[in-house]
Amino acid sequence: MAKLKKCLRPLLLSFLFLVWAAPPLIRPEPKTYWHITLVANINGTQAREWLWATMVEMPKEKAYPEEAELARSSRGRLEGTILALVRAAAWRSAYTYYLDTKCKGKKSKTEISYSQSESDNVFVHGQIITPPAGRAHPELETEFRWGVCNHRVLMEDGRWLRLDEMTHVFVGPLRVEGREPEEMRGDFEIDGVLYNDQVRRVKRCDKSWIEDFDSVFKHFEHESLVDGFSPGDREMWMQKFWKFHSLDVQCVYSFIRSSEREHPYWKQQRM
Repeated sequence: MAKLKKCLRPLLLSFLFLVWAAPPLIRPEPKTYWHITLVANINGTQAREWLWATMVEMPKEKAYPEEAELARSSRGRLEGTILALVRAAAWRSAYTYYLDTKCKGKKSKTEISYSQSESDNVFVHGQIITPPAGRAHPELETEFRWGVCNHRVLMEDGRWLRLDEMTHVFVGPLRVEGREPEEMRGDFEIDGVLYNDQVRRVKRCDKSWIEDFDSVFKHFEHESLVDGFSPGDREMWMQKFWKFHSLDVQCVYSFIRSSEREHPYWKQQRM
């Protein structure tokens, strides 16, 4: 027994030395993710449009390194938090609706329709605005702003991507032998929500053509979603209403803050 202890002693001392001398483990800093779900009801019908996004909080100093360096050179500091895009997706149901019009002086209808489609080409942005110092109750509410991109998007690795510099595939109308090809009208633009089928069909006064489809969430390009939360809040539910291309839109949205990277309802049509 004494001989066994004598053999184990140098091994134990060697192990303790290695533990002491080894460099400390570098653990990644914890991150805060925002899991976003929006569902829009169209005209009070069964027509729906869904959007899912996961974003991660990023200090403005990392998002804007040049501006941060300029601030430091002036003995200041760039403060604030940006929401960087991890991933986002969208889905829409098929829908057909009608608008009153006139053809040759007589009352008529314009028919507008689009098919079911989905997309992984969805680009969104956001930021967190901390209440200014000196506010009466700064602990009560912090504001966040969120919207659909139409210019450039910040990715989680700190890169900025311009939408007009990215490659997008557009599939136009299929040409069937023996039939007149469908006419395309208007511009087809790069937007923050690009569906695999990016067309809507219009029939009016015995004529038909296709146009660029606009997601109802394009509303948030200019009317960015603005809301607030208390520091302890982990989940927020709200709804908004608006008019879009003669459509009545009711939107319910959920924002979940979490240390987990995975969206709890990713591409699920539920909240």
